Amino acid sequence: MISALARAVVYTPPNTILTNKPVLNSKKDKGEEWFIDECARVEYAIKEAACEFPNYGSIVKSLLIHGTDTIALAKNCHMQVGIPLKPMLAKPTKGV
Repeated sequence: MISALARAVVYTPPNTILTNKPVLNSKKDKGEEWFIDECARVEYAIKEAACEFPNYGSIVKSLLIHGTDTIALAKNCHMQVGIPLKPMLAKPTKGV
C-alpha cells in the first residue's frame, strides 16, 4: 500500500492539480530513471512517517496538501502524545 501511495503521489503530484497547468504524468515529462528515484525517496518518507505516526488518514492528507515534499510530511506526521508508535524489532525487557 505504501509503495502504491508513493507512486501515485509522484506520478500525479496532488499539489499541482488546481494550478493552471496540472501535471498528469510526471513519469512521461521527467523520465523513467527520475520517476524510480523519486518513488523510492517518497516511499521511504512515507514509511518513516508511518512508523512514527501510524495514522494513514493524516499521512494521506499531508501528501495531498504538500505533494512530494518529504520535509513537510515529516513536520506534519511525527510522534505525538496519545498515538502509539508502530511496533519495531525490539525485545521486551524486565528492567531499565
